[in-house]
Amino acid sequence: MITQFGLKNIILSGLPPDAFAAIRPFLRPHRLKLRDVLQEPKRQIQHVDFIEAGVISTRTLASGSILETTMVGYRGVTNISVALGCGQSWYQTTVVVPGTALRIDLSDLHVVMRSHPVIREHLLRHVHAVMVHSAQNALCGLRHEVEERLACWVSLAQDASEARVLPLTHNDLSLILGLRRPSVTGVLNRFEDRGWIRNTRGAIEVRDGAALKQTACGCLRVIDLAYRTAIELCSSAEAFVRPAERVESESSLVG
Repeated sequence: MITQFGLKNIILSGLPPDAFAAIRPFLRPHRLKLRDVLQEPKRQIQHVDFIEAGVISTRTLASGSILETTMVGYRGVTNISVALGCGQSWYQTTVVVPGTALRIDLSDLHVVMRSHPVIREHLLRHVHAVMVHSAQNALCGLRHEVEERLACWVSLAQDASEARVLPLTHNDLSLILGLRRPSVTGVLNRFEDRGWIRNTRGAIEVRDGAALKQTACGCLRVIDLAYRTAIELCSSAEAFVRPAERVESESSLVG
């Protein structure tokens, strides 16, 4: 049986006990295999995955080009747009670091969100963090140097997965970030020369995460703050008060 105690996913672990009890029967463990495509663009959403371990890359596709908009780790969930009532995805979601998730069918999620609105509230707060993440990625791609961008991405991926070894090739990173492969290879070689990472066949081992974070652009701090703020809002008692209850409470104080 899945229990709330010990769960890594921030959204599920932060739910009030009654809300988690409502969603728990519909959750089922799902293994995230490297390079598995969980969702194709312009397709109906069948389920969402609350990530426990690993990293999912959410990508936009156009005319044969691929660019990552956000990444999802244990602080998030795939197909977050369902919280806004969207039943179709415009993005491709692909596993870039293998791990595990707790999967729920979209129809079941709708049922529990209606009976326990606090679940939708938690997801909506996460939507805001994802919007910040996506906007910051767009800015990063236009304004920041390759070294800063790579340091930022690797730092975010390590934080999202809490893994020291990321099973990514230089070609993977060039596709994710929309960069030329020689540029990626050159920067990663410099990182290795400084002792920050170790390049192995088909993987990158992080050896000095602190140094990478110091080199990363300011986008790293902005994105991290957005997710931390969402978590704090969901953890506060005020976050669980519905608008109608809030109005009633405030009216009694005025009277």
